[in-house]
Amino acid sequence: TVPSLNNGGTATVVTFTARSTTTLRFTVTSVSAATGNVGLAELEAYNGDPTPTTTPTPTPTATATPVAGPAPYSGPNVARNASVLASSQVTNQEATKAIDSVVGGYPANATAEWSTDAQRSGAWIQLYWSTAQTIDRVYLYDRPNGSDQITGGTLTFSDGTTVTVPSLNNDGTATVI
Repeated sequence: TVPSLNNGGTATVVTFTARSTTTLRFTVTSVSAATGNVGLAELEAYNGDPTPTTTPTPTPTATATPVAGPAPYSGPNVARNASVLASSQVTNQEATKAIDSVVGGYPANATAEWSTDAQRSGAWIQLYWSTAQTIDRVYLYDRPNGSDQITGGTLTFSDGTTVTVPSLNNDGTATVI
């Protein structure tokens, strides 16, 4: 059961029991009315808490341009070792961009995200491994534009078990499952 989502822009954490799996599929079950193409800025899968990384504070300059950087966590992100399939993808926004450790996307960096080709509900992305991985949490980052939002989904594992996914944060920050 998914609890009420935090209304202040902070992460809503949905827990599930660790499981050993060779596949992880995220299927979109609902989207906002304005959505044209669903997708993800990033998908991370962990067994245990990820280790926060420290990011040096850049020296401000008059010509600095914000650029999407690496994911805010390092450590046992097993998604990085997966092969990827998707229901569809757009050139330069392939499914592999969802596991590239770059949390970013349109409008700042459209080539850093996975985007479907005009798919909405029913779109999916699947990670698969040659050996089983133990996973107890998944971080999903919606595309960081204001119009395309995933409002519900399902995680499905190789043993057939599922976890319901709530509405993803619409600002590109992590929704932790």
